[in-house]
Amino acid sequence: MLRAMSPQANDSTLLVELGVEDLPPGFQLRIIQSGEEIKESLLRKGVKWNQCRIFVTPRRIVLWAEGMGLNREILEREVIGPPYHQAFDEGGKPTIAAQKFAEKLGRSAKELYVVEQESRQYLAGRVRFSLSLSQHLSRILPDWILSLNEFYEKRMKWGKETFSFVRPIRWILALLDDRIIPVQLGSLRASRYTFTHYYSDRKKVRLSTISDYFRYVPLEVLDIEKRREKVLRQLSHPVREYQEVDCTYELPGWGIGHFSQEFLRLPREVIEAVIVKQLRCYPLYASDGSLLPRFLFTVDRQPGEWNVGEVQKGYEAVANARLTDALYFYENDTRIPFHQRVESLKGIQFLQGMGSYYEKITRLEWMMRNFNWHQSIAGVSEEVLLEASRLCRADQTTQMVREFTNLEGIMGKIYLLDEQTSCHLSGAIRQKVASAIYESYLPRGANEPIPVTLEGIVLSLADKLDSLLAFSFSGYRPTGGKDPLGARRFAAHILRIVFHTGADLFLRDMLNKTAQSLWQKPLDETFFRSLFEERGENFSREQIADWNYDIFAICRPYLFLRPQYFFCLQKFLISRTGKRLSEYARIATRVHNLACEAQNTLSLKPENFVEPEEIEVFHQVVLPWEEWINRKQRAGIFPAEEQVWDEWLGEVSEERVALLDRFFDRVLVMHPDERLRKNRLALLQHLDQCLQILGDMSASGRSMEIFYSRI
Repeated sequence: MLRAMSPQANDSTLLVELGVEDLPPGFQLRIIQSGEEIKESLLRKGVKWNQCRIFVTPRRIVLWAEGMGLNREILEREVIGPPYHQAFDEGGKPTIAAQKFAEKLGRSAKELYVVEQESRQYLAGRVRFSLSLSQHLSRILPDWILSLNEFYEKRMKWGKETFSFVRPIRWILALLDDRIIPVQLGSLRASRYTFTHYYSDRKKVRLSTISDYFRYVPLEVLDIEKRREKVLRQLSHPVREYQEVDCTYELPGWGIGHFSQEFLRLPREVIEAVIVKQLRCYPLYASDGSLLPRFLFTVDRQPGEWNVGEVQKGYEAVANARLTDALYFYENDTRIPFHQRVESLKGIQFLQGMGSYYEKITRLEWMMRNFNWHQSIAGVSEEVLLEASRLCRADQTTQMVREFTNLEGIMGKIYLLDEQTSCHLSGAIRQKVASAIYESYLPRGANEPIPVTLEGIVLSLADKLDSLLAFSFSGYRPTGGKDPLGARRFAAHILRIVFHTGADLFLRDMLNKTAQSLWQKPLDETFFRSLFEERGENFSREQIADWNYDIFAICRPYLFLRPQYFFCLQKFLISRTGKRLSEYARIATRVHNLACEAQNTLSLKPENFVEPEEIEVFHQVVLPWEEWINRKQRAGIFPAEEQVWDEWLGEVSEERVALLDRFFDRVLVMHPDERLRKNRLALLQHLDQCLQILGDMSASGRSMEIFYSRI
């Protein structure tokens, strides 16, 4: 809750309001759930604030921030220029290169300074930023507004506008303190006007001061929690929170509707789906938690502005009709034993050009048989995995799921558990299989629950990996903000499950093996790498405390290889600072940069060593390191554990670093003799393989030696 909805003394206050046509509840929920991510995206554009709130209602999106200012650490970023020897002549005077670099930054040559990177000196400076806060906001807000499109799959164009948005934008209010910010989006220009409630005394209002806004659009309208409280506090019946219902009104009126008692024979989840998803109403419950044959409906009108009886009749007619359909579907579906529905999947297309759902479950069964899931998640039952993979999409053949698509997985679980005599599975196994079927669809959204059972985790991961492979081989690629099949969403779900469950997947190896065995096609590693790296950066930025891009860049090679290792290594490196890691970063970067001179993996031949320093490095560094790594590997897998990484830092001792420094000082790696050159590069490749345990230290945009010595 904000301290007070009014400008602070000596602080700038920002108000941005988008007036829109009715926003889908799904979009509103994603904005609410992703509030921190949305605010972070604006902070990265070079602003800061003391506190900020984002509100969303069916007809407006509002950003309110107090204590606004420019973040000059971002805007006036450090830029590395030409090498020092090119920037100054023998007399110490700036060369043309230095002068041009200074002009580019908006600085004088005297304001430039020298930095050291990888033992070389460079000229550097900070970009001069001369815009006011209002001018800067007018530049960044249009892009920020359009970035909200990412939170919904569909968007619209209207009139003569050249841009698209989730729903047509009718007005933009943008004030910094009491001044208009000159924001323009297409033909829309920001003003100081807003509109009161659409259905209740709608009028255009001019704001003299920014604090006037909450007189005309109070918090009771903007805040979803307050809107819900206003409705639910008047009830004597227990009511669960359904945010998608809360997203249908601004100033709610309400009433109670009824449906026939006979529909209580339906599974609870079906009744809730009808009432919540289709009617956008609240189911009502008895004190013991059981469903009542009643529901609470809302109308976006104030009392006295609508006829309660007429609206109630309309809601009840729709509720009874939809529940009649649901009961018919349920009774028809249960006439066919659930496990007998698998064959019918042959007639249901999964993805155009990618076969049927039957082919999909065949691929999932193959993945259950051919990957060692015990290695990734200890304790999984192979019997449950095989049964669940065979049945996990059988509910797609039911009338209930075809009509109520949001019940997929839920109905699969219900129908399997309903089978008492015809099912060949024992009670305990049937329960586990049913749970895995349900959880294979999880998570359903960015902040929705993830699988919790071991078999559910495995099946959910396998299903999403199979879908991504199908997308890839069908030629589908997300472009810009468009991703109708949800490839980015699937990648984000995989990373989220791995992060929270500790599932240790060897992602690239699994995808390669599946592509070659089932599709007989090479894997498009570029597509998958970019997909997971994009989602991985966003996800780790949100989840990992003190996240830092340089650390992310170091760990990034593991993201597509082994995501769990990537997450754990980021946390480890963030928590370890000082000279020890600084020296490691320096020597690892130097080794890696030289090892990359070799185009291919080379064979190391100790008999070709000539210099005593290379013999020392081989016997006192390479062999002990490789022996230590082999000892630590468990079933061929290096553990992702802080204790092991700390021990590894101890193996990279001062004495061994000194040996490597002496090697670089006295041994010419790029020797004109090809035999010596290749052998020395092979030696560095072995060293590089060992040092990559802590990621690619050369991947950061600046010297990690400098970075670690500063933090």
